[in-house]
Amino acid sequence: MPNIKDITETDIKNFRKQNGLTQTQLSDLVGVTLRTIQNWEDGKVIPSTKMKKLKLVLSKSYETPINFSKNIVAEGQEIYLNKKGNKFSKIDGEIMVEVPLLLFEAYAKYLDVYSDAKVFNSDGQVGFVIDKLDTSAYYLGFRISGDSMSDGTETGTPHRAIVLGKEIPRTDWIDGGLKDSVYGWIILTNKNILFKDITAIDKSLGIITCHSRNPSPEYADFELPLNNVYQIFKVIKRAF
Repeated sequence: MPNIKDITETDIKNFRKQNGLTQTQLSDLVGVTLRTIQNWEDGKVIPSTKMKKLKLVLSKSYETPINFSKNIVAEGQEIYLNKKGNKFSKIDGEIMVEVPLLLFEAYAKYLDVYSDAKVFNSDGQVGFVIDKLDTSAYYLGFRISGDSMSDGTETGTPHRAIVLGKEIPRTDWIDGGLKDSVYGWIILTNKNILFKDITAIDKSLGIITCHSRNPSPEYADFELPLNNVYQIFKVIKRAF
């Protein structure tokens, strides 16, 4: 491992490559912004105030590659990271997850970078308190556009609300994975993002029936082939 003064942009890039880190994940470990990591990898000067922490992170990870199913200590705080871009931490006994925020109007960008790795670096992050730690899951935040799921009840979700979605693996879609959602489902298709209830599943044809909670006639039920769907997220938390 190089000395502090010898750390270069190549060292940082190689470190990330060897450990499968995104720039966002490295910024979490070092305790700096994403822009700072990008600047360092572009050859900008690394301040002496950040050198010590950077060397500590790189040296520990070179000795033992990061295992994202286990906890990492950063800045005296125990945090958990997974390879899907989610950050977990414990605050006053509660578990917080920080996730990228996907806006409906930015969906085309998301489709451009979508891959099996499912690591999406957005311009914003949102945090939610969750009931249990599950670093194997993929969580993503969404800002709702429209009132299709707003029905005036406690479980209805209005326009501009921010919701936390937990991805349902494709292998579970047909066999019970799409049942019993209090708040509904975020459905990412080959064209757009839908926020709906799933009221029926035709297993033989691979078709789901999508339902809106808003009783207005413009929000009629419709069928959607699962072949046109990339991801489905169960809405588990909301913020207004």
